[in-house]
Amino acid sequence: MKIQGFGMKILVNRDNMSVRKKIINISIVISVLLFFSGTTTAYTLPVETLDTVVLQLKWKHQFQFAGYYAAIEKGYYRDAGLFVKIYEAKTGDEVIPAVLNGSADFGVATSDLLLVRNSGFPVVLLANIFQHSPHVFLTLRHNKGDNIHDLSGKSIMLEKHADELLAYLTMEGINIDDINFIPHTFSPNDLISEDVFAISAYITDEPFILGDQGISYNVFNPRSSGIDFYGDVLFTSEYESKKHPERVKKFLNASLKGWEYALKNEEEIVDLILSTYSKRHTKEHLLYEANQTKRLIMPSVVEIGYINQNRWQRIGEIYSELNMLPTEFTTDGFFYDRNPKPDLSSLYFTILISVLALFLISFVAFHFYRLNKKLKIESADKELREDQLKLLEERYRNLAKYVPVPIFITKATGEILYMNKIASEKFEINEEYAIGKNAIDLYVFPSDRESTVNKIVTHGYIKESEVLMKSTSGVEFWAIISSNIVVFDNNNAFFSAVIDVSEVKLLNDRLEKANAFKDRLFSIISHDLKGPIGTLNSFLDILVKNERGLSNDKQQEILSKLQDSSNTTYELLENLLLWTLKQKDKIV
Repeated sequence: MKIQGFGMKILVNRDNMSVRKKIINISIVISVLLFFSGTTTAYTLPVETLDTVVLQLKWKHQFQFAGYYAAIEKGYYRDAGLFVKIYEAKTGDEVIPAVLNGSADFGVATSDLLLVRNSGFPVVLLANIFQHSPHVFLTLRHNKGDNIHDLSGKSIMLEKHADELLAYLTMEGINIDDINFIPHTFSPNDLISEDVFAISAYITDEPFILGDQGISYNVFNPRSSGIDFYGDVLFTSEYESKKHPERVKKFLNASLKGWEYALKNEEEIVDLILSTYSKRHTKEHLLYEANQTKRLIMPSVVEIGYINQNRWQRIGEIYSELNMLPTEFTTDGFFYDRNPKPDLSSLYFTILISVLALFLISFVAFHFYRLNKKLKIESADKELREDQLKLLEERYRNLAKYVPVPIFITKATGEILYMNKIASEKFEINEEYAIGKNAIDLYVFPSDRESTVNKIVTHGYIKESEVLMKSTSGVEFWAIISSNIVVFDNNNAFFSAVIDVSEVKLLNDRLEKANAFKDRLFSIISHDLKGPIGTLNSFLDILVKNERGLSNDKQQEILSKLQDSSNTTYELLENLLLWTLKQKDKIV
């Protein structure tokens, strides 16, 4: 679950993949030559032996690593030519050193892998398995610790590699130097016995233990303050990724396939864990863990293992704010390229053989050309029309692809048919993976999507409709959406453009508040000026009408009151002047 560990590694040499590619390319060319010469020969590739690799877990066997167990059980690794050994962690061990020193080929770590890379250690991120971190704080409900600020000055049991929790406290304005952090025993008993006020925990694990004992608890999740780190990530060393690129690619693809199977067949994998790996947890505990794990991986929203480089950049910025990374940190070389540029070392040799074959093929092709020339002329007009249609479709696709606003095309049912790059970045979802998913998941309120569809069906379009939308990571924003009915890939579809107006809406709200304040201020000023001005008018009227009928004492009394009223009015005007200068920032 938490502590990363060492493992053992068994190295087995394998064939050089570039040489095998060269042999395959040559065999294809030879087959072409033999075909045209009328000769046939049998060709058989060498039999591959299984390659042994080691995967080092960061905790004990449980559903947290279900995808790797499924990949072994269903034969995905074996089909990829791999024999995978899985080592669980030992207390006090670290998984990253195990991969770097060669004791293991692959490992499971957390978001602090970025810290390791920027410290000069050559680790390479393969996949983000958990799209959200499971780390949370737990407190007992009867202690009235129902606010994150109640943790200030308390004793907290904190595990290693839980940096997002420290960022959470800092973001909430809590001084972590005032907290008594205690090493973790990885048991909620210290919380139950109230030896500590709070513990760090996995949302997939400890809450089940507390709930099973009937103990009420509070959960404090860093995501509530915008701290959204990744959870378990799969990684390897730079040496492994460069020395054995095909092996890394096969291991990654088989692992992701295993995770896909495990999340669709939770109970089967739970039974596999109990029968083969560990009976440390009950079946009910493992099923609870499976349900919570699925929420963190989000397979229905995001492609399993999806890497959002912008989100990693934000995680790095948070580390910088915690003084754990320099301001100018780098992610160069940190991300694994699943589709690297091919090794061209064998290309020149293949070209030479291909040129020889080309002469033979050209001779045959010339005869085919003469025989089909008439047919081509007859079909030229048809092909021209098809080419024009393809060109027109390509222009429309390029227009949608490069227009500087998010664009997506959906069926009336919500199924996404197309999404441009800007929309992919805005909604934090891979363009290819988005195809086939339902656009209703991009709306905060599903009823907004239904209302939009009804308007389009009724009027044929909508223009500048304001809705509240969200990205796949849960970031909400106000948007103006305009849609038209189009034909896309022979389907009636909705062509929708989205513009983020969150900042405009915020400015409008501020303007409304400013106008309300202005109206209230003018009302108060009018009221406060009306009293003293009215008093002045009344006393002046008495003095004018009774100039000779008033005694000196009475006149002095009236003049005294007139002076008081005048002083009050002058003081009010002075206060208004000071307030005006303050609004202009001219008071030091």
